[in-house]
Amino acid sequence: QAAAPVSKTGVKLERDGSQRWLVVQDAPDRVLVRVRNHLAGRKLDMAIDDPKSGIFETEWKERKINLGTNALTRMLSSVRSTGLRDKFRIRIEPGRVAGTSEVYVSHQGLEEVVIGDSSNPATTWQPRATDREAEAQLLAALMTSFGLSEQEAKDQAGQAVAGSALKVKDGLLLQQQDLDRAWRRVGQALDRSGFVIEDRDR
Repeated sequence: QAAAPVSKTGVKLERDGSQRWLVVQDAPDRVLVRVRNHLAGRKLDMAIDDPKSGIFETEWKERKINLGTNALTRMLSSVRSTGLRDKFRIRIEPGRVAGTSEVYVSHQGLEEVVIGDSSNPATTWQPRATDREAEAQLLAALMTSFGLSEQEAKDQAGQAVAGSALKVKDGLLLQQQDLDRAWRRVGQALDRSGFVIEDRDR
């Protein structure tokens, strides 16, 4: 497990294998407000806004093609589709250290695929793999909302370390890790799968 030094803004990024999350030196209720304001500023519509469970979930949003920055290419980008849709779940929990909060970002994706035959083609949306780069980008953006510079946030979110080993016992896949690591990984796996969590009890 690795951690960036705490910044003067009171936010740092921690990593365990490919998993990344933020540790913020503030209470969860205040972190919730900052995160909600950031998502509203990005014009992301909310499917779930649940302060009690500490979960935000965006509506599905279609990913557009970025063709450039002039007026014509911006217009074309707005009408062209990549055939991809994304949504994110942001989960905020009390930190392991008193007075801190932990922020997790999970991505879910859909892709448009053609079904039927050539005489009667149609399309449908099917799940696609988690986009970890998209998770890292949103984490970096959230870090800037707590006062980090854009470059510092990108530098921290872009780093990765090797994952921990796995072992199989009685048909279950177990992490060779302590409870904190297992708690984080199971929580993010459930988030990425779109499960609704009614209660969490360590």
